[in-house]
Amino acid sequence: MTKKENIEFGMTLTLVLLVISWWFGKQLVGVSILCLLICLLFPGLYTPFTKIWFSLAKGLERLMSKVILFLIFFLVITPVAGIRRLFGKDSLHLRDFAKHSRSAWIERTHSYAKDDLDKQF
Repeated sequence: MTKKENIEFGMTLTLVLLVISWWFGKQLVGVSILCLLICLLFPGLYTPFTKIWFSLAKGLERLMSKVILFLIFFLVITPVAGIRRLFGKDSLHLRDFAKHSRSAWIERTHSYAKDDLDKQF
């Protein structure tokens, strides 16, 4: 772990202890000041705790990305698909493709002129 990561961990620990002491009372202010002094004077003492903290963060990163994608899929995409199916929407024309055994490609018989390509957007 680098010195900067140890300092960041020490600052985070100090902030957490200050918030806890503000929330529950003033008994942890001295401990948070001690953690801040250790952070500023001897940041190498936080190396084992920093390793644990960053490994926990990497594990949570892997887990939470999957949980968030799961929730988005089942809370947003699945209900929208169900509502579209309920109302008979078929934007991809899958029913037409299933009826005919030909390609789903739509042929366009428009012949392009120079003016079509002049201002495309």
